[in-house]
Formats: sequence, structure tokens, C-alpha cells
Amino acid sequence: MKKNFIWSLLAIMLAAVMSVGFIACDDDDDNSASVDSAIVGKWYSIRSWGFVGRDLRADGSYYGTECESGDTPEWGSWGSWSASNGTLTIVDEIDKEDGKEDYIDEYTYTISSDGKTLYLVDEDGDKHTWTRE
Repeated sequence: MKKNFIWSLLAIMLAAVMSVGFIACDDDDDNSASVDSAIVGKWYSIRSWGFVGRDLRADGSYYGTECESGDTPEWGSWGSWSASNGTLTIVDEIDKEDGKEDYIDEYTYTISSDGKTLYLVDEDGDKHTWTRE
């Protein structure tokens, strides 16, 4: 009888430990940057002087280009991005390396219902429209 009680107690303890283990592992995948999959992709914005392009990648990294009308891209930028609760945050590694204080940009964003247009509003209230490539 005592032997059965010990085995039952061990079985209950093992089940409890395994349950806690499964619960603890549940959020392990959430440690990466917050990425809104609707924004992932290549985007461009036409400006009066040319265009700006951004490739927002699913791993939270980005690569950007900028060029004046008719020219090949003049520069490349790269960094990371995250999107959560309608806020897009872009961290520009080139500006960070150059010691600029404004290397982090935050935008309020919405996406059109067809997913082809990204509307951004910067910290100064300026509106930018981006189109998916």
C-alpha cells in the first residue's frame, strides 16, 4: 500500500513538473522583435526629387535605397524595424554609427484593405504614402 502511494505521488509530481514546463515554454518564441506580417515586403515612396525604397524583412531587418529621378540608387541604409499597435519603429544603423541622435524613427501606420498601400505619419505630423512593389 505504501509502495503504491509513493508511485502515485511521484506520478502526480512528474505530471505537475511537466505541465509547468510546457506552460513556461509557451512564450519562448515571442522574444523576437514584434513584426506585423502585413508590412513585410518591398515598399517605395515617390518624392518630388526621386524615390525612397525600403525592404522590410520578416526577420525584423530592413534595407533601404534612395535615388534622384533617373539615377541609380545613391545610398543604402540598413537596420531593424518593428511594428506594434499601429506604431512602426525603424532603427537606422548607418545614422547610429555616425553618432546621430535621430537614428530611430517612429511612425503611426495604417495599411489599405488590399495590402498595397502603407500610410505613415511621422512625429512631425507629415504624411507619407508608400506602395508595395
